[in-house]
Amino acid sequence: PVFAAAVRQGARFFVHTGDFHYYDIVENRVEAFRKAYDAHLSAPRLRAMLATVPLIYQWDDHDFGPNDSDRTSPSREASRRNYRELVPHYPLTVAPPDTDGPTDQVFTVGRVRFILSDLRSERDPAGRRLMSAAQDAWLRAQFLAARDAGCPLIFWVSSVPWNGPPSKDDRWQGYPAHRTEIADFIKASGLAGRVAVLAGDAHM
Repeated sequence: PVFAAAVRQGARFFVHTGDFHYYDIVENRVEAFRKAYDAHLSAPRLRAMLATVPLIYQWDDHDFGPNDSDRTSPSREASRRNYRELVPHYPLTVAPPDTDGPTDQVFTVGRVRFILSDLRSERDPAGRRLMSAAQDAWLRAQFLAARDAGCPLIFWVSSVPWNGPPSKDDRWQGYPAHRTEIADFIKASGLAGRVAVLAGDAHM
């Protein structure tokens, strides 16, 4: 019913924060991902919404690979190739668009900047980092660029929740040092109160 409501309310676009499907693909075959997308996109209400509402999509674990997946996912290469070839997206700017790489992207609506971070395909559980060094540097550069452009509001799309006490969780609370670094950077850059996190996978 939410999909129909979005159409009735005239939504300009739909930002999907991950787990678009729950196929938990472990095969390193692009065809497996395309079959999952075809099956999911056959749902009548979703198809009806996407006929008029653009989709802006970042994956999480179940649609990138298996549950709690990271850069060691056996289907990583196929997943990233499928995204580049099949999913409409803004330029993927951490790595050259014609090479394999994460799916981070940015776009602007009016004076509002949207930043989407890929928190799965480069995630390093051993090093307790949700992003690679290149992704982290890119994210910080995007925050500064939005600030310098005078954007009063920055939406940062995170496929996992930001809040919560430190833990061994699959979410940001399981990576507290990395989370603190980013929070401190936002504050030091004068962006406190201008960054809102749009997080998925909250299981609410």
